[in-house]
Amino acid sequence: MNGCSLVLFSCFAYPVGKIFSDISRTCGRDKVCRMKYVLVLLLMCLAGGCSSLVEEASLNVVSPSPTPQRPDEVVIPDMPKTTWEPIFFEAIDQATGFAGYKKLRKTQLGDGDIQVRVWAGFGLTPLKGFVLSRVNSKWSANRIGSKDSEFSFKASSFALTEPEIGWEAAWASLLNHKILTLPDARAIKCEAMYEDGYSYVVEVKKGPNYRTYMYDNPDAKFDNRCGEADEILSIAKIITDDFRVKGFRAH
Repeated sequence: MNGCSLVLFSCFAYPVGKIFSDISRTCGRDKVCRMKYVLVLLLMCLAGGCSSLVEEASLNVVSPSPTPQRPDEVVIPDMPKTTWEPIFFEAIDQATGFAGYKKLRKTQLGDGDIQVRVWAGFGLTPLKGFVLSRVNSKWSANRIGSKDSEFSFKASSFALTEPEIGWEAAWASLLNHKILTLPDARAIKCEAMYEDGYSYVVEVKKGPNYRTYMYDNPDAKFDNRCGEADEILSIAKIITDDFRVKGFRAH
């Protein structure tokens, strides 16, 4: 047995169960991390450094880091018990089902994961939806509605490309306009109270925390109109300009 073979034999005499236990603890289910771990072990074996094999290898493998908790991403659970909620969510739940989504309030998300759904229209206007998700630090966005050339009340889902300004910059813009924290219009008495028109409902969920709020006809001129109505219009403008989604009134 030559010197290299002797080193390899000595290394793999190390308790196998301990090695696999440390790999699982360090890398979880991350396949790339596991491969890096094994490669480091082999290289250290060939170099003859077997005395503290697992401990040294652990220091040289970078574990997948969770999504950092940001103070501007706090979602305080809130489900308004008002007359608008069952009326508007009848249309939302129907569109959600047509598009192949689960109801957001019943969707399970990881602690660092977040999803925002913005619904626009209602009344005599076909419902349009925008979905922005971050799962395991990866962003995606979808438009919910009919094809651009069709007029239909049956919704489908269409994937959107990354905004030209980038995912994080677009997300920061939405946060700047308080997409996670705007109060419900009825709670601050900022309602147009029109029978029909163009309204917005926003759903947000981070981890287990879910909330929703509504603004009816925020672009209209009415006596008790508030600054928060301008914020929802700014959110609609970001969806229109940065994510290139048509049909969201932002004026």
